[in-house]
Amino acid sequence: MNYRQDIELFRILSAFGIVWFHSHLKGGDIGYSGLLYFIILSLYLSGDNHSVIQRSKRLLIPWLFWSFSYGFLNIITTKPFLDISNGVLAGLLAGPHIHLWYLPFIFFTLILFDFIKSKLAISTIGISAAFIAFVSLVSVSLWRDYSNSLGAPWAQYFHALPAVFIGACYWASNKLANRLLFFVMVLVLFLTAAININVSGVGIPYTIAILLYFPVLFLPPWLKLNFNIRKVSELTLGIYLLHPFIFMVFYKLNIDLGYYSPLVVFISCNILVYTWKKCFPTLSKYII
Repeated sequence: MNYRQDIELFRILSAFGIVWFHSHLKGGDIGYSGLLYFIILSLYLSGDNHSVIQRSKRLLIPWLFWSFSYGFLNIITTKPFLDISNGVLAGLLAGPHIHLWYLPFIFFTLILFDFIKSKLAISTIGISAAFIAFVSLVSVSLWRDYSNSLGAPWAQYFHALPAVFIGACYWASNKLANRLLFFVMVLVLFLTAAININVSGVGIPYTIAILLYFPVLFLPPWLKLNFNIRKVSELTLGIYLLHPFIFMVFYKLNIDLGYYSPLVVFISCNILVYTWKKCFPTLSKYII
């Protein structure tokens, strides 16, 4: 199966960015662009033949496993299994640890996108998605404070919606012959995000996430590595799911590595996820 090594490299860098974001060190806005990259990529590479069962195995089963795992950790550390202070539904969707919001969100997003792809023309999807993404980014100052006030996971959902439409635009427009129109749409989205660079939590991560796709969308495969980079990039979901636990362990042991902590946690997760996949190849398909 052919794949682009630049996409795989950016997946790895994006996973590191997410780890950096959760380290709470400076540069968190830059790190959060990694999650936006994954959201965009999920729609861009969503394909045409995935069933609900396939997506459930890949997203919902890991979500359930890690929800119970982090929920158990909450209980043994005298915290509630779920935080339902923002409502039961919000608590369920956010999960026992906040990073778990991503899995049900992207699952339902992809299921809805699969339905839309079966009903609308590709050109309609591309142009409509680009327009909605543009409107959502250009109006960020109007909805950002409101979305934050909603609490988890609704604040995260609001923040991710422009990335969803950007990903839909990329999926559709990349199938069209008019490459100039596609380039103009992507350039407009990039400039719109860049204009809002001072909007905390939105401008910087969206500008970087959109920028990372320029070589993917408009250049032929340019990265030629002499090793199989997918052996590393295939670890990224596991890294995302595991890294908060590693941070918890470091905190419990009073290990403070400062600016080295994201790198150490990232490397630790790579080793653990790789080992898990090697030792339990069948089980790991449903967990990481």
